[in-house]
Amino acid sequence: LGSAITTSGLQTYTGAVTLGVGTTLTSTDSAISFGSTIDGAYALTISNGSGAITLGHMGSVTPLTSLTLQGTGTNTLGGDLVTTGAIDLKGTSRATSFDADRTITTTDANVTFGALNSAYGLTIAAGSGTVSFASVGASTPLAFLSMTGAGINTLTSNISVAGGSL
Repeated sequence: LGSAITTSGLQTYTGAVTLGVGTTLTSTDSAISFGSTIDGAYALTISNGSGAITLGHMGSVTPLTSLTLQGTGTNTLGGDLVTTGAIDLKGTSRATSFDADRTITTTDANVTFGALNSAYGLTIAAGSGTVSFASVGASTPLAFLSMTGAGINTLTSNISVAGGSL
């Protein structure tokens, strides 16, 4: 992708996506989905109101510099996320889920979640960055939650993990 994209409807990217510049994808309360990988040493911002966002593997070849999801819809992580900068999955009040164990990795940068629910496990490696959660496992307990790094973790609600492994 080489520029910002704004639509009033769905945005679906079925093949591998490489960012050529910092990119903002905007849609009015419609879904934005990636069916494959997302790479490129640039920032990606997705703003789609109450629309759902589905992400594939991100940064597995070339880490993004940051990822920001804005709005109030749901996020589905279809792969691991790797950035050199901050990852904001919360937006205004976004909820995140995933359908397999996932790993989120940053280089000494913050990771922010709204509600986080999944029957699978999550590993977060944020270096010296801060990890913040609004809630973890409130409606579906995680299999496990593992956080590594020297940063401060902020929890504003209870954490529920099915296996009791935190």
